[in-house]
Amino acid sequence: MRPRIRERVYIAFTGLAVLLAFGAHAEEAGAWTIAAALLIGVLGAVLAGFFADVIAELAVGARLPSARAMAGFIGVSGSALTTAVVPLAVLAAAGIGWLDVTTALVFAVGAMALGLAAVAFAAVARAELPWWAKLAVFAGELVFAAIVIVVKLLAHG
Repeated sequence: MRPRIRERVYIAFTGLAVLLAFGAHAEEAGAWTIAAALLIGVLGAVLAGFFADVIAELAVGARLPSARAMAGFIGVSGSALTTAVVPLAVLAAAGIGWLDVTTALVFAVGAMALGLAAVAFAAVARAELPWWAKLAVFAGELVFAAIVIVVKLLAHG
């Protein structure tokens, strides 16, 4: 379960950075261009995660991953792709004219941000901490997430 959650967090950050980079230029770029950039960014991050798992297995185990391990890596990667389904669907709706591109981008960013916040909240809720410590940790997670997004935007901007 830990690798699936970790991969979803990576994909959410990647997706947010891609989407936010289009924020000021959504209408000029167009929904299909934004969707393509999101899909490419997400696929790139998923493939990088898969490759990292294979390399780590080679480095630690000194052999190729077993078929079972490879199936696990593929499962983690496949589940991470679901993180982009709602944002891509909203952008596709804008691409066929059902939504304004800027509105679709706001919904896509919101969906990714809410997904990331939900994972962070669920993690804190499960922690064996007093309520005030959970609140402090969740607030810290949100601040750290904002910093990560700003850094990614600087890299893409």
